[in-house]
Amino acid sequence: MSISDEIQLACVGYNLPDITLRKRFDIPVTFKATKFLGNADFSSVQFMQVADFAMTQFSGYSNFSYAQFSENTSFLRAQFIEVEFSRARFMKAAYFPTTRFTKRASLSSVQFIQIANCLNGQFKEQWNFNKAKFVSLLFLNVSATDNKEFP
Repeated sequence: MSISDEIQLACVGYNLPDITLRKRFDIPVTFKATKFLGNADFSSVQFMQVADFAMTQFSGYSNFSYAQFSENTSFLRAQFIEVEFSRARFMKAAYFPTTRFTKRASLSSVQFIQIANCLNGQFKEQWNFNKAKFVSLLFLNVSATDNKEFP
């Protein structure tokens, strides 16, 4: 059965090795509480419905560069070691509350068309929001290192 035959892609609580997806998803996608044990490459993926990565652990390099999120997107309590969101577009609300970015987080030139919620987020080591565009940003109680790039 192919992913396009499904009503929803639901990978809840899975342990996944290296994964590369290059696809347009016209269905809701959830990787809630999933552990990506290697690299997770979602670059240029189009999420046309809700995308849920709540409580997901990304153990390797995670790439969401050039991805498009057309509906609400949740990374609630997600954990990233190294992540790239450069030039990603969030067309609806993007939720990152209590999300942990451990080593490197690049959100350069990312576009948030509606609210970006980073309440209680943690940014450690290297992080970059250079040329990021926000319409509305909730950035309260965020812990971050002092000497990294932020416009």
